[in-house]
Amino acid sequence: ASSATTSSNMIKDSYDRPIKVPPVDPKNSFDYDHMDIIPQFDGKSSNFLSFIRLFDDVVGTTTTINEIKLICLKKKLDNMSRNLIAGIDHNYEYAYAILMQKYCDPWVVKQDFLKEIAELPNIEDPNQIDKMMNNLGIIRNRYNQICEDPDHREFLEQELFYKICNKFPWVIA
Repeated sequence: ASSATTSSNMIKDSYDRPIKVPPVDPKNSFDYDHMDIIPQFDGKSSNFLSFIRLFDDVVGTTTTINEIKLICLKKKLDNMSRNLIAGIDHNYEYAYAILMQKYCDPWVVKQDFLKEIAELPNIEDPNQIDKMMNNLGIIRNRYNQICEDPDHREFLEQELFYKICNKFPWVIA
């Protein structure tokens, strides 16, 4: 058995469940030319799920060997993420689990979301519709990424609502 499945190295998510790679699809063969459609991961938790889902479709669920999957994964990571799994050369499952644990952690996701909201421009004039639409688009995108996770329910219902209201004119908020 690989060390990713041994109890001493088992990496768990915030619900204390083991993190596992998606199953291999025997009909899905690896094509290196398809690697170009996977964007370079930028290290933001807000972009990780879309990145890893696409990576899984193009590489992770293919029949290629795990060493190739690990090489491909490392090529698509930013420096910080690559450093998280530095030294892991033969255990794709373990590297995958480390990245999932880091970038899907509810606290990290929440902090990234709050940072993005803080960086949005405050809108004082209700006539600044373009800026409001831009802010709402960013907020909606991030909200949709985390709304299904029960770990974020209180955050979404209270803290986030307050932070969003501060970005818009009080007549609208």
